[in-house]
Amino acid sequence: MSNKRNRERLIEYLLNFAFENGIGFIMVKVGLDDPSASYPDTRMMVINTNLSDPNELPFIIAHEIAHLMLKHSRLDFDSSPINGLRTDSNADRYALKMFLEYCKINDFCFDTWFKFAEVFCIPKRCYYLLENYFRMVG
Repeated sequence: MSNKRNRERLIEYLLNFAFENGIGFIMVKVGLDDPSASYPDTRMMVINTNLSDPNELPFIIAHEIAHLMLKHSRLDFDSSPINGLRTDSNADRYALKMFLEYCKINDFCFDTWFKFAEVFCIPKRCYYLLENYFRMVG
C-alpha cells in the first residue's frame, strides 16, 4: 500500500481485530527484517516494525494474528520442515482472507488478483493462493 494513511487504516483494522479476539501485541524495532513472532500460550504477538519495506507490515501483522487464531503451536511449526511450510501456508491463507474481508467492508474492488497483491504488498509466496481464490470467485 503506497499511501501511508491507507496502510495505517489497515493496520488499525488488524490490531482492532486482534484486540477483539483476545490477542495482545508488542511493536518493537529490532534488527532490520528480524522476524516477527506469535506466542500461543499467552496469545501475544511481537511485531518487528524495522522493515526494509514498511508496506509489508500489514501482511506481517495479519500473518501473526492468523497463527494465533488458528491455534498454531511452536511444535506445529518446528516438528518438520513440511509441517512448518504447511503451518505458514495456512497462516498466509487466513491473512489473505482478513485482507479480503477488509476490502469487502471498505468496498474496495480489484479486477485481478495481481492488482490486489500489488496494492497490499502481498508476498510473492502467496500469489498461488490468490490466483486460486480469484479463480473460484471470479
